[in-house]
Amino acid sequence: MGLSSIGMQFGLKTVTRTDVQSKVCCVAGMHRSGTSMVANLLHDCGVFLGPEDELKQSTRHNVGDHFENLQFVRFHDDLLRRLGGSWHQPPPTDSGWEFSDRAFSFVSRAKNLVAKSQQQYWGWKDPRSSLTLPFWFRILPDLKVLVCVRNPVEVARSLFLRGGASNASPFQLWTDYGRRLLAATRPEQRLITHYESFFEDPEQELRRILNWLGIQVSDETVRHACTQVVVARRHQQIPLKDLLTAEVPDETLAIYFSLCAEAGPVYERVRRGGEARSCADPSDALADEVTRLRDELSHLRSFNNEILDSRSFRLVSLWWRMRRARADKELIKSRGKVSFVRP
Repeated sequence: MGLSSIGMQFGLKTVTRTDVQSKVCCVAGMHRSGTSMVANLLHDCGVFLGPEDELKQSTRHNVGDHFENLQFVRFHDDLLRRLGGSWHQPPPTDSGWEFSDRAFSFVSRAKNLVAKSQQQYWGWKDPRSSLTLPFWFRILPDLKVLVCVRNPVEVARSLFLRGGASNASPFQLWTDYGRRLLAATRPEQRLITHYESFFEDPEQELRRILNWLGIQVSDETVRHACTQVVVARRHQQIPLKDLLTAEVPDETLAIYFSLCAEAGPVYERVRRGGEARSCADPSDALADEVTRLRDELSHLRSFNNEILDSRSFRLVSLWWRMRRARADKELIKSRGKVSFVRP
């Protein structure tokens, strides 16, 4: 049975190319994975993400705007609640849930959102979309999904510092988002962009995204948009070797590396550079780690004093430092060195 016949059977009229002459994309991915940064870049390149007065403003955790259309955020919160879950407790779903009575009751509201948002180039950004894509593909079969990916250990630490309201393991939540994204999209429907790529070559990565979306803008527009990618705002950076030594579930690693394999040439350079740095002098790596920790501490003092003063943060901070020192010692020992080099 084809998509159109399924839609007619359930009274679900899809929006086809003949209905609208526009290109639509959705910025998805796990929370704290750079979705706001990517949405901001697209916004600067002319993609309509919602009325300016309805886009979330900055918070202490996001110095720049969130660029979330609050109507889509509320829609997803309501839909997930109706399905028996939330953004931090994804609801259990069976195959075809998007045609269930519970989902069908949201069809009219979704169509109204689409009708109000359509432009030549438009879309929305909301990490919750990662959990609702099957529904949206029934409404918008030509939807393109831009998947933002970030090291799951960095995401876990960022969620902790933000105080994410979740009883679930951050790795389990990351895995659930990644699993559902891969299951809901075919390779031609998605483009994977890695958080690291924007700190390596933001202009090339943004141009890759725009080309995939079929959006033509000037080099000057791209350069101007990328001025917002500020390295100083990056507060979590976990090397690949630390990801492999951390207690990350096997399924999480498998999904992460599957997504990274589609992340494009800029991230490939980042990955290869990371491998080269891991073979460098351990004292250099330790000095870089000290600098990073100082920058992170400065940020925490400015924006997260109440977390900084908590015992739980001190415990986690000490745990990460001990783990780093142990890893450096093991690396030096494996190369036959007898002394531990300190900065």
